[in-house]
Amino acid sequence: MGSHGRMNNLAFLGAAKEVTGSCYLLEIASGQRILRDCGMRQGNSQVAQYRHYKFPFSIGAIDALVLSHAHIDHSGLLPLLVARGYRGPVYCTEPTRELLDIMLRDAVGLYLRDLEWENKRRHTAGKAELEIVGFQAQGTLGRRL
Repeated sequence: MGSHGRMNNLAFLGAAKEVTGSCYLLEIASGQRILRDCGMRQGNSQVAQYRHYKFPFSIGAIDALVLSHAHIDHSGLLPLLVARGYRGPVYCTEPTRELLDIMLRDAVGLYLRDLEWENKRRHTAGKAELEIVGFQAQGTLGRRL
């Protein structure tokens, strides 16, 4: 039990019963909330995932994010987290930061290709095109890392 009469709590928010989408929320007795990883579930359409993803926590209540490594299943939702308002620090090793820039740019490229394909399909079906969701002109990449 913590010094304030509260207990520490660790919530498994991703990669439960599967191997992708790593995300854990540590609530420390002092009241701090630290997110460990913010991973994308792989094997799904990135367009659908970014468009409909609901973080299972209040973004404004997160005090810090700690990335274990740069793989997309541990970091892929970071651009969406930032685009939706996260302004806290991101902690990782220097090699992770260097790889993260490459990995997230690749993820953005995959997303944009998926979006282009989806919009071609929608155009053929006479439906409105989808807008880019979750990226601020790639300006979220490398921020504070």
